[in-house]
Amino acid sequence: MQLLKTAAALTVALASAGVSAQDKAVFAHFIVGNVQSFQESDWQQNIQLAQAAGIDGFALNIGAENIDTSSYTQPQLDNAYSAASGTGFKLFISFDYAANPGFDIPTVSGLINTYKGQDAQYNVGTQSMASTFEGPGNSNDWGTIKTNTGAYFCPDYTSVKGQDSYFTNADCALSWDVWPEGANDMTSDTDTAWQSFLGSKSYMMGVSPWFYTDLPSLSKTWTWRGNKLFNERWVAAQQLQPQFVEIITWNDFGESHYVGPLNAAEEYPGSDAYVDGLPHDAYRILLPAYIDAYKGNNGSTTYTEDLVYAHKINPGADQGSCSAGAVTGGPSYQPAVSAADVSVDAIDVYVLVNSPADVSVTIGGGTPQTFTANAAGVNYFSADATGQTGAVSYTVTRDGQTVMSFTGATITTDCANGQINFNAITGAFSTSQSQTGTTDSVTKYVAAAFGAGQ
Repeated sequence: MQLLKTAAALTVALASAGVSAQDKAVFAHFIVGNVQSFQESDWQQNIQLAQAAGIDGFALNIGAENIDTSSYTQPQLDNAYSAASGTGFKLFISFDYAANPGFDIPTVSGLINTYKGQDAQYNVGTQSMASTFEGPGNSNDWGTIKTNTGAYFCPDYTSVKGQDSYFTNADCALSWDVWPEGANDMTSDTDTAWQSFLGSKSYMMGVSPWFYTDLPSLSKTWTWRGNKLFNERWVAAQQLQPQFVEIITWNDFGESHYVGPLNAAEEYPGSDAYVDGLPHDAYRILLPAYIDAYKGNNGSTTYTEDLVYAHKINPGADQGSCSAGAVTGGPSYQPAVSAADVSVDAIDVYVLVNSPADVSVTIGGGTPQTFTANAAGVNYFSADATGQTGAVSYTVTRDGQTVMSFTGATITTDCANGQINFNAITGAFSTSQSQTGTTDSVTKYVAAAFGAGQ
């Protein structure tokens, strides 16, 4: 069955904005430090997957500690720009000033000038886009850097948001305020504050699907609320109409906010315990509809009807042999909240339909929870999983006929090493398959259509 994409998919009105649809762009933040052994063919594969999801380009995060003649950074930048050349996919460098040591003016200027004339470089007019992860202490450097390069500067200075002196040289600003604080759902209040602060300057809005990290060696052991988050951020993007959107991230597996394919070679040591076997590929199935709604390209293409799910595989509260351990509901610089209070035991259900349909979600043979998907496009529901375990089954019916029916992942109190896993697993099923399916067929569908990592 084919589905016409419409703005009604997100059930919010398209806000007017000072930029045209073709001027908007969606990027994904790509951690170059995770792909030290990539070949150009690996870049080509990831670019193809991103393009298939409607993403316009990658923001290439690099650290200054890896810029020397023997490092992987320059070769990987060369590979990326070569792989993207001629594809229409665009790139720009995001300088990670949080790495130690920080960047100096000659290094930054040299890198921007090296790639600014290349086909794959993303430009705003005639200016090459450049960004950062933090680095407000070096904000004054960018006056000289812009003189040296003619760059269009769009930094992430979230740590000093609202402080004018740091943004004098900025043409734009990226917000890393993409996860809710404490036991709360995300709102768009920080986004509207950014837009008000920036005035006529462009805003790059961050969108993220999840957050969980358990890396004691880096003093990073916390989770933020992920339930509803992906839908909330895309609805806000459609409403607020920022000039740019950056998906955080493509491949940061250590913080569980990846939408790219799993690759064990890219995982930070220790993150495999909560990442392996938990693909996020199904998020990409939703991106064409969300991005079209944000850009206003509604009605331009069609795609099949799908159901996508995302949820934790373990309940969030300590029980039996399962414990949150040292994991908290936020970092130490935020008010103390338990991981159980932040984490929601629920299933994010995304249903893409071309006409109204009924959706049923059943956990472990319990009482079905039913919803009605009325809008053409993405319909989002949150199915309560409190106190429930077992395999989760999904059924979509229309006019008494089954449209799709399958069994997805299992929620269990069998925790690996006794540690609750606060990461999400995603999966999907499509009407392009047979009407019934299992987790195996779901995995095969995602792999075939969107290149899920093995």
